[in-house]
Amino acid sequence: MTKQYDLLYDEIRKQHKEELEVANALVKEKDKAITTNKIKRSEVKNTRYYEKEIEDCNADIRNLNSAITKADNAIQQATEKIKNIQKEWILEETGIKEDTKRKVEKQSELQTKLNESISAIDTKIENSKDSLYDWLNEQVPDWDKTIGKVIDEDNVLFKSGLNPKKIPNSDLNFFGISIDTNEISKKVKTVADLQKEKDDFNAQIKAQISKRPK
Repeated sequence: MTKQYDLLYDEIRKQHKEELEVANALVKEKDKAITTNKIKRSEVKNTRYYEKEIEDCNADIRNLNSAITKADNAIQQATEKIKNIQKEWILEETGIKEDTKRKVEKQSELQTKLNESISAIDTKIENSKDSLYDWLNEQVPDWDKTIGKVIDEDNVLFKSGLNPKKIPNSDLNFFGISIDTNEISKKVKTVADLQKEKDDFNAQIKAQISKRPK
């Protein structure tokens, strides 16, 4: 990611550098033309001729003054162009840095989530011994096609200390299995709990909407 950013940054710098060099060269050229014209104008002013020659000199002076004005304008335009190029360069560079920063942050967040998932899986694997999962593998054939489809993986399946037992012909068993539910800390939400949770979410939404600028 950093290498791609550096390559893109160097390419932008190169493009703007070339534009700045062209503009600076134009400014130097116009400065040189102004100096030359000013020297010529000074020479013409200090030379006396006959009436026709004087008129010709005045015309030359006017032309030189016009050329100087145009050169001054060209310099101002080139200067403004340089400033605009520099602003665009800074904005583009800032945008690339911010975009790269966001991408790096997203990659870091994703990597953190993946590491957490891996850690959770490692914990389950490590705790599988002496858990309900281990007991089912030994005692209940094809359990993954029956009780495995409805059992809570995080709070029950890999939980140890549940003391599972086979209890046939009992209304209090689950797929013919009895476990010690006192060891399970999971809280089951009632319809009232779900309704309260929904009301809380709606209240949060309304609070966020009220904070928006009108």
